[in-house]
Amino acid sequence: MKSEGFETVWIQLCTGSSVDIRVRYYRRSCDRRNGKRYKGAYAGLILLGVHDRCSPALASMVSSWSALLSSFEEIRQVLCDRGMTLDIKVIRKLTYRYAERARAEQQAGRIPLNDGDLLEGRRVVISTDGGRTRLREKKRGPKTKKDRTRFRGAWREPKFLIIYVVDAQGKQ
Repeated sequence: MKSEGFETVWIQLCTGSSVDIRVRYYRRSCDRRNGKRYKGAYAGLILLGVHDRCSPALASMVSSWSALLSSFEEIRQVLCDRGMTLDIKVIRKLTYRYAERARAEQQAGRIPLNDGDLLEGRRVVISTDGGRTRLREKKRGPKTKKDRTRFRGAWREPKFLIIYVVDAQGKQ
């Protein structure tokens, strides 16, 4: 990695305020494109857990609300009620990238447990849920005779995995 020097970066906090930080920017020495932004990373922020220029608490809050609420518009409204203004595109990007990092952690098998989190002698519930849904994705190319956009309707099968510990009465 090659250092491109220090840059001032603002980080959005879960309180609605933002903080300016000077951070060193790194890129691979071969990733130089004509007039475009380099493809690199802020290594200091990544070590602190800051991705996509928002605090880990904000990313966690937005991604958990996206799992609970039915649309990104509702999440935007909840954030506006708390004094934070985030665009729907930003909310979508935060949610998808947070899920991508969580999936990578699961596949690597590095989900950390605390010292007292041993499952020996406990009742553990593991439930899965899933289904099929068909999403319309716009196709490139000419429109139909009636000036409609063609689409591709690929089937997706989302899977949910829930793991929790219950007591003798079956309560969490």
